[in-house]
Amino acid sequence: MQDPKKDSAAIAHAVEHAVSKLREEVLDRLVREKAHPDPTITTGPNLAELEAELVKLETRLLRWRLRREGSTKLDKADTRFVETNEKRAVALRAAIERLKVAGHS
Repeated sequence: MQDPKKDSAAIAHAVEHAVSKLREEVLDRLVREKAHPDPTITTGPNLAELEAELVKLETRLLRWRLRREGSTKLDKADTRFVETNEKRAVALRAAIERLKVAGHS
């Protein structure tokens, strides 16, 4: 019969070795990523992109309002469209203002 302590010691050694190899691989990957950052990662939209998006959104809302002018009845989809896009416009204006205050262009 085999000694259970020897078996558990061998298993513990194998686990330690596997964990050590994983740590090395992770550290190597981190070093490589720091040396060569992913070019697809951006810091976010710039001021010009946000302003262009806001203009498009305001144009879309204005077209919708002109098309719906004279209509007294709004269905749920219309109401949801207006509410969602007005909230989005407010968020865009706030983001633009934050960028302007921070001095970004």
